Amino acid sequence: MDRIFEITRKQTQTSGVFYLDGKYYNLEPSNVEHEDGAITGTISLFEQYDPNAERLTVVKFESFRIEPDGTISRGAKLKKLLSEA
Repeated sequence: MDRIFEITRKQTQTSGVFYLDGKYYNLEPSNVEHEDGAITGTISLFEQYDPNAERLTVVKFESFRIEPDGTISRGAKLKKLLSEA
């Protein structure tokens, strides 16, 4: 997750918000502690992104799962973000 948040901060100066394919997304890890050590969460799509807006509307886009060894087993946008960084 550290590498992912490093990329998002470089792109948007915000931890968890990233730009890909002409759209802005928000990455939100869940608070669930998985026995196997995996990290899961949700990627949401901003309908419009304005970092200065009081309210932003997001729509759930996809879920993600990062295995204990760091492999992304679910979350195509997250895989693409890392491959293009």
